[in-house]
Amino acid sequence: MPVWTKGASVPLPEDDLKRLLIKKYDVNKDGRLSKEELSAFFGNLGSICPNFRAYCAMHHADHDGDGFIDPDEMNELVSCAPSTRSRTKVQMQGVAIGRAVDLTVLNGYDELIIELEKMFDIKGQVQTQSRWAVVFTDDEGDMMLVGDDPWLEFCKMVKKISIHPIDEVKKMNPKCRIPTSSPDGECLVVHLDSELKSEA
Repeated sequence: MPVWTKGASVPLPEDDLKRLLIKKYDVNKDGRLSKEELSAFFGNLGSICPNFRAYCAMHHADHDGDGFIDPDEMNELVSCAPSTRSRTKVQMQGVAIGRAVDLTVLNGYDELIIELEKMFDIKGQVQTQSRWAVVFTDDEGDMMLVGDDPWLEFCKMVKKISIHPIDEVKKMNPKCRIPTSSPDGECLVVHLDSELKSEA
């Protein structure tokens, strides 16, 4: 898939992008890309969070786990370029049409909640937990409430985000955690209903 470069009027083919990556961003000329070099690449492409983009790209493409993108891993890397931002599906109970959120442009849970409230026109109703709570399905199919994991870990494992009435969430079965409003981030243990898990 072609990749759009910053300020370009036409997309850059993947083969050209791979050559550009090595030529321009391989600073020490060792034929591979480090996380720092990837961050410079994503920053030049206009990413709001280049360090996070580099983290995601490294996790996705560094198959041998050596901390570098080698030439044989370059094909996987270009699939992480900003032409195809990672978007996560979002469903809200009672709303037929879902949405999608790009976690790579957000800096944490606070920004995620604000974005979700804008999407579904429920300003303040999630942040204050007056009506809605946000749960997510991870890469193992388990359902949990947002806020219990470090932000980068959450972004790595989330597969789907769902918004449900707070009263319903409190009745649910599988153990998970719902963040309280306390400044130290302590969490209140609640239970998720098996019926909700079947919707994931």
